[in-house]
Amino acid sequence: MKNSELQKMLKAHKLWIDSNKKQGEPADFCEADLREVGLREVDLSEANFFKTNFRGCDLRGSGFYKANFYKVNLSGCDLRGSDFYKTKLCEVDFRGSDIREASFCEAELCEVDLRGSDIRGSDFYKAKVWLRENWIHEDRSHYSRIQYLLSQTSRIRYLLSQTS
Repeated sequence: MKNSELQKMLKAHKLWIDSNKKQGEPADFCEADLREVGLREVDLSEANFFKTNFRGCDLRGSGFYKANFYKVNLSGCDLRGSDFYKTKLCEVDFRGSDIREASFCEAELCEVDLRGSDIRGSDFYKAKVWLRENWIHEDRSHYSRIQYLLSQTSRIRYLLSQTS
């Protein structure tokens, strides 16, 4: 995605949020390639991300309230302090990402890959988390570490299911 397109979409999205959805339009990042783009502290509430590639992006402090993520690559991203409140994340790759202090309150994480990610201090209050069974079998020690970290996260209530 060209920088001019990205800036235009972000401006229209901000107007949409600021006008309480009366002007502008929600951002749609369908199949966008945003590798290594800096989107620090950007409000992307209710945006759509389908097959979006964020690999290596700086997304610290960004807001994704009620956003939809499907088949998104967030590997190697800096997501410290980001807000995923009530966000739906399905088949999202977080491998090797720094997710410390992020909020996933009431989020739905379906078949996410958290291998090698740092989730210390993140809040998963009332979140629903499903991990893909083959990822669990590939690296049982990492799965156990994630399960332990999730159980130690403050105020956590989650559903951990295994699906194939």
